Amino acid sequence: MSLVTLEQAKAQSRVTSAAEDTLLQSYIDAAEQKMVLFLNRNVYADSQALMDAVESAQTAVEGAYAAFGAATDAAHAMEVGPLREIALTKASDDWNDALEAYRMAARGTTLQPAMVQAVQLLVAGWYANRESMAAGDLPEIPLGAVNLLAPFRVRMGA
Repeated sequence: MSLVTLEQAKAQSRVTSAAEDTLLQSYIDAAEQKMVLFLNRNVYADSQALMDAVESAQTAVEGAYAAFGAATDAAHAMEVGPLREIALTKASDDWNDALEAYRMAARGTTLQPAMVQAVQLLVAGWYANRESMAAGDLPEIPLGAVNLLAPFRVRMGA
């Protein structure tokens, strides 16, 4: 995703050398994923990327609908039994996955400065506290990041 640059994360974490770049990039990737899960919506660099994602997801749903119809027709032609149930479940799961991908794109938003700051807070916190912590030492998402992200959240996420 890399909506937040390595340079931004390094500045927030007060890192000046390149020795930690790989680690910081992994923290950026994880923080952006955590942000999307918390917001319960995808985040795009700009409005064009958002529109492209919605259009692509809509096309994927149309294809998934056709595939779902073909898969259920094939499954219904099978003899009743566990293989038929597995085929129907797989068709249903694939259809639901396509719908969820569409919902995430349709609810998408463009990157906002508060989102960048929230990701930077997560990265800096993880960088400063690399080791496992005892339960209760630090909230899963620090309160500062939650406060920055909360206005953009739709529905309850992870």
